[in-house]
Amino acid sequence: MIFLIVILLGLIIGFLYVRYFPIWGVPCMNEPSSSINSLTVVDVRDYTQSYKDSEHESVHIPVGYLKRYFHEVPGGEVHIIASNFLERNISIRFFRRRGFNVTGYTLTDCACG
Repeated sequence: MIFLIVILLGLIIGFLYVRYFPIWGVPCMNEPSSSINSLTVVDVRDYTQSYKDSEHESVHIPVGYLKRYFHEVPGGEVHIIASNFLERNISIRFFRRRGFNVTGYTLTDCACG
């Protein structure tokens, strides 16, 4: 019984960590800093939000579709555009696990500062 409680508690903590624990070492930027040739901008917002304020030549893949379509993102450096902290955390962790170098992120709902 104790074993099941420990496993259940571990799963809950892991789930909360992936979604809500902040990511260190990835700066918030208003604009991508590297040259546009070596950097891929990935917009992980919903299609309705990214369609309204599409500013960059970017790859549009909502967070829910990352597992299916991440192969469309060329390897190398990636800059994430997200609308909130939850999308940011999930997408940065996802791309890091797949071997991408996440150089920064932009949040559209709140300013960097």
